[in-house]
Amino acid sequence: MTKKITIKKVKTTSLGLSLRELIFLRDLFSVRISPVCVETVSQTLASGQEYDNGEVALYNKVCALCKSFKIPVEEEAPDYAIVMESLPKMTVVPINVEEELEESEIEEPEDEESSTQSEKTEPEAE
Repeated sequence: MTKKITIKKVKTTSLGLSLRELIFLRDLFSVRISPVCVETVSQTLASGQEYDNGEVALYNKVCALCKSFKIPVEEEAPDYAIVMESLPKMTVVPINVEEELEESEIEEPEDEESSTQSEKTEPEAE
């Protein structure tokens, strides 16, 4: 028996890039979330969208095109990382809004005896 090989034609498009645009596209593929992160942003995005093969195929096409124009790729190309440049502005926000009590719902002590009793139990200075 002979195995029948089916070749599926994939429609492609032409994308005219200047050398600067090609270098920029190459650089986009090398951006990492942090200097110690193994995956690039494009790899993380592709795996999150279940499009790993598409990211690899596009990266390989960009690399081949760069090589044909003698643009450094892979180990010879620069890598980039996203780093914090300054301290972020932070604020405190409630996370359990439903469970918070309104100020009007907080009950005040009905009589002042309970607060004066605690004052009386404290030792007096002589």
